[in-house]
Amino acid sequence: MLKALNLSASQFADQIGVQRSSISHVLSGRNKPSMDFTEKILRHFPQVNLDWLIMGSGSMMKGGDLFTVAEPSVAAPPPQIPALEQRTSAPLPGSAMEKRSTGARSD
Repeated sequence: MLKALNLSASQFADQIGVQRSSISHVLSGRNKPSMDFTEKILRHFPQVNLDWLIMGSGSMMKGGDLFTVAEPSVAAPPPQIPALEQRTSAPLPGSAMEKRSTGARSD
């Protein structure tokens, strides 16, 4: 978006009224933009498409002028999570679990 608006990150921060570090943190992925941050963008750049800004779908600018992002036609299946292996090993010698399983007392 900065490239399309021909702005540096510092210029963009100044225009929407946020700290420059906020822009840096969002661009680096450290922070996600807040609702207030998003509102400031839309207030100062009303030509930006809300769907694109929030969900990354459609064109960047209203009217479909720049950088159209294709809608996914089919939702991707959820990633497969391997089952956790069950612990089948015996208790460690001398451990509290071993003493409980053998009936030994720990005095």
